[in-house]
Amino acid sequence: MRRGYMPTGYMPEAAVSDGTTLLSQIISAIGTRFATITTSNGYNTSAGNNVHWFRDHAWGASELPGIELRHQNHKVLHEYAEAVVHQFDLEVTALVAKGTSHSGLRNLLADVVRCVGVDISWGGLADDTNLPGAEIAVEQADKKAFGVKQTFVVEYTTGRFDPYN
Repeated sequence: MRRGYMPTGYMPEAAVSDGTTLLSQIISAIGTRFATITTSNGYNTSAGNNVHWFRDHAWGASELPGIELRHQNHKVLHEYAEAVVHQFDLEVTALVAKGTSHSGLRNLLADVVRCVGVDISWGGLADDTNLPGAEIAVEQADKKAFGVKQTFVVEYTTGRFDPYN
């Protein structure tokens, strides 16, 4: 795309700022959405009861299944006269207790993918969310949990030099 081109989806007059950056609003929406992963909401698991951002310690058996979220690899995709298109990776690690069947782990992964697919714009805050990466088996050091890591790519647009809209 050429410099100075205004992306079709960017409407600064429609943006709402509550004093937090658009990225912060998207991160909040992601955490809130993942917390809805419960059997009472029609999911296979209740991993939404244990959602954490950037968890830095081992999971206890009573906390499983659980989900760790990380946003990383932030970059600018395009810069236009009035808008900037940003991108970041949303890394989701979904863990189950050791001894859980492989079908139980697949059900948790299905819950994660379904959760993201409910609304790939995160309530109209983001432009798109894609599923580029493959699942990777992960195991916790103390062998109490194992799971999968799935990466999604989230794109959003702000005003140029305006992270709030």
